[in-house]
Amino acid sequence: MNMEEIERQVITVTEYDEPCVGLAEEAKQVLGYDILKTAIEKPNERTQLELALAAAGIEVLNPEHVKTYQTEMLKERSKILFAEWLKTTDPSSFWGPRWDKTPIEDYKQPIPEFVLNKAIQIKKAVPDVRIYVEHLSEHPDPFLVVAMKHKDYSFDGETHYIEVWAEPKFEGRVR
Repeated sequence: MNMEEIERQVITVTEYDEPCVGLAEEAKQVLGYDILKTAIEKPNERTQLELALAAAGIEVLNPEHVKTYQTEMLKERSKILFAEWLKTTDPSSFWGPRWDKTPIEDYKQPIPEFVLNKAIQIKKAVPDVRIYVEHLSEHPDPFLVVAMKHKDYSFDGETHYIEVWAEPKFEGRVR
């Protein structure tokens, strides 16, 4: 296993105070420089979910790191299960592990308090958010995932990995 750490990312929201707004206006009038004014005037490019996560101080897991880790775990668990299957006399087909996404209300394993705390904060801030536990079948290694419904379809659109637990290397903390 090469993955040692899944990086956390802070969602930043830029807010401009009154002196900065005045400076932007003056820079445009006096210098003809309008980049700052344009940045202030354009609407915030953050989504409702990102704004809620930022306001709660909840960092998200780097999605590329999560996918790399999940791929490594899938390969590692597949090798172990395949080696065990080779030792059996059972002629049935080999079935490898997979990553399953279960709605939190249907997840039947214990979820640590620090994870539940974040899920509650997010759901209170964004009631339409979908909350899942993504876990490796036949091996505990769950991630808390939040997603918004796609704007045009019934499946998920914007998705963020929030927390991971039951893996000693990546154990989280209450915030």
